[in-house]
Amino acid sequence: MRFYHVSNNPHIAESVIYPRIPSRRLVTEDDKKARICVSSSIIGCLSALYPLEKGQHMYIYVCDAEKFIQPTLEQVADVAYTGEIWLTEATKIEYYEEIRICEKHIMVVEEFEIPFYEYIVIDR
Repeated sequence: MRFYHVSNNPHIAESVIYPRIPSRRLVTEDDKKARICVSSSIIGCLSALYPLEKGQHMYIYVCDAEKFIQPTLEQVADVAYTGEIWLTEATKIEYYEEIRICEKHIMVVEEFEIPFYEYIVIDR
C-alpha cells in the first residue's frame, strides 16, 4: 500500500528511515512504540502536524508498505481526523514533492484543534 510521509527535512529522499518515538506528538500520544508516522493522504499527514506556518516549505515523501498499524484512539487521540498510520519497520522512502503552505485553517472538533492547510506544489 502507498503512504505519504511529510518532513521539513529536504535531505531524506531515497533513503531508509527507521521507526522512532516522535519528539513532536500530542501530550496524550503513545510514547513507547517506535514508529514512522504516515498517512494515505497528504492532507492527513499535514493535519497531524501542528503548527505549520504560512510560507513554510515541507517535503513530501512516498513509501510502500504491506505491514502497518492503525493506532487506536488511546494511542493517538486525533487519529480519526488525521488518518495516521504507523510503520514499525525500517522503510525506504522516495521524494515526491516540495510544497509551500499558503493558508492555515483550524477546525475545532470536540476538544481537538485540527489544522487544515492549503498549499501549492513548488517542485515535483
